[in-house]
Amino acid sequence: MAPLNRTLINLATIAVLAALLLGFLWYSDTGIAPQAAVENEIQRPDFFLINSHSLQFDQAGLPDTRMQSIRLEHVPADNSVSMQQPRIDTFRQGEQRWTLTAKTGLISPAGDEVDLQQEVNIDSSDKLTSLTTQQLTVIPDKKQAQTDQPVTLRGTNGITEAIGLEADLLTETMVLPKRVNSRYQPAVLERN
Repeated sequence: MAPLNRTLINLATIAVLAALLLGFLWYSDTGIAPQAAVENEIQRPDFFLINSHSLQFDQAGLPDTRMQSIRLEHVPADNSVSMQQPRIDTFRQGEQRWTLTAKTGLISPAGDEVDLQQEVNIDSSDKLTSLTTQQLTVIPDKKQAQTDQPVTLRGTNGITEAIGLEADLLTETMVLPKRVNSRYQPAVLERN
């Protein structure tokens, strides 16, 4: 073998070994392959907020919707915004009417819907009506909420259980579409 060929083979061998070493070091530091690291990076939030608070006003300049969360994260890959312990307060003519809370929430990519999950509560500001469910889709701009999950409605005159809910928080009307069961039981607003 000519010395030039031997030098080229040695250089190629060193380059291959260096690439293998770099790949091994990358994998051992992160515990994931380089392609998986790129995919994982896409799912990471590009920003987060702690104790976020947003207040939207109506055309008259009065409070319309207030949204709060102890932590809010935006993931650019799907433009999703997740919330921990979200709270939504709705107003009518500047007066607070309803408070919606949950363990978690997800704001749609378009920003027009909020999907509340786990221990969802809706409470009237006068404390006379309370509703619980495990999932609720809220359309804040229209002040509407809906679910196909079981709901429990507590009021001053009793408890109503049903499957599903369509609520208009502006007109304060609720439709319970399936398997409605009510019991007269005064003063039942305390939750279990």
